[in-house]
Amino acid sequence: MAMNRLRESLVADSHDVEVLSSDAKTDWTGFQQGKAEQMLGKVLWRAGLDHLHTRGSFRLANSDWLESFDVIHLHNLHAGFFNYLALPLLARRKPVVWTLHDMWAFTGHCGYSMECARWKTGCGKCPHLHTYPYMHRDASALEWRLKRWSYDQSQLNITAPSRWLAEQARSSPLLGKHPVLHIPYSIDTQIWKPAPRAEARQRFGLPADAIVLLAVANDLTEPRKGGKQLLDILQGLPTAVKEKCVLLVAGKGNSGPFETSGVRVFQAGYLETERDRSLLYSAADLMLFTSMADNLPLVLMEAMACELPVVAFDVGGVSDLVRDHESGSLVAPFDTGRYAESLLHLLAEADLRQAMGQKGRQLMASEFSQKREASAFLDLYARAQESHVGAA
Repeated sequence: MAMNRLRESLVADSHDVEVLSSDAKTDWTGFQQGKAEQMLGKVLWRAGLDHLHTRGSFRLANSDWLESFDVIHLHNLHAGFFNYLALPLLARRKPVVWTLHDMWAFTGHCGYSMECARWKTGCGKCPHLHTYPYMHRDASALEWRLKRWSYDQSQLNITAPSRWLAEQARSSPLLGKHPVLHIPYSIDTQIWKPAPRAEARQRFGLPADAIVLLAVANDLTEPRKGGKQLLDILQGLPTAVKEKCVLLVAGKGNSGPFETSGVRVFQAGYLETERDRSLLYSAADLMLFTSMADNLPLVLMEAMACELPVVAFDVGGVSDLVRDHESGSLVAPFDTGRYAESLLHLLAEADLRQAMGQKGRQLMASEFSQKREASAFLDLYARAQESHVGAA
């Protein structure tokens, strides 16, 4: 989604952009995998090595199709179609800009290391082997070394959307030799804006007079998303408050566990359109964000652009968006008691919630505009072209 928003900004500024992925419709189809490649993938996956069977990345690096482009901008490379060992070849052909969306690029496999710091010393003995992206066997030390070899042979221009992720990347033994620039995501505040509350609540069948608490995540049953913490917070609320509130849950996951919270639950499901998601945020009084690790959550940007204040744990890049006492409340990880106190305080202060919502929208418009993001990347593309050392 972040990649597509950047593409839209660049195209609107009259730049030609081609999106290439395993399912993108382009003139180049080299990512398609034959039966032999698929079989090799199964073997390597059982050995704990994912992505290394994919030859499309090498085909891309050697293709004539690549000649028509000035810069290659990489995004999420752990989606099962790209082989990071092809980076040296690719970087010799064209200047490479790589936007990190999580920690995967500099760990032995995981997207977020949580409390583990083994990524600073070489990984191995992974305590989060089955977190996304899932690793069948512990080959994290080998993957860490293979990544180091690949990056050492490559000229890379790294960007990170949050200050937190930029700091992590700069402290990585794998990426430390490459420049790391902080360029935040952007949001179009002409699309993401508050809608009339009555219309929004009618869309989701919500009671007009209730206090609506919103929780959004792809799957709140995933431990990293903090569903357990959210349930603890809700269960600990006073009965009188629970009776006034409803919980609106959006995403693909199951909202069933929250039925035991004592708060009435409404399930919005996964919403495809920007219009529906804007109505979702406009229907709520407060957004509850309990993620235990995150980069620069797009759902927070969307909510804030729709003037919805947020209560969140102070993890990752969340503080880039939620300014404590200004656009919401930040709570020390993972103090559910203090979180509940912040929630109760805001529930009792309607004027404060309104002021925080307005401040959040102002922040999105001033610091996270599409023009600002596009300009930063265009400057980086120009510098990458000037400094690029191609194949001899």
